[in-house]
Amino acid sequence: MFDQLREQVGETRYLEELELAGVQNPGQFQSANKALACYTRLARLAAQPEVA
Repeated sequence: MFDQLREQVGETRYLEELELAGVQNPGQFQSANKALACYTRLARLAAQPEVA
């Protein structure tokens, strides 16, 4: 699921959000709540219309 969001938000923004969550990849999450919070932030970013 995270891979789909990475494609939608772009690699740079994706990695920034993971860094904010304290991980380098989704497999490093120790807490389901932290993973869900990060996923939710990425999903919101992906849902925003692109600003040209």
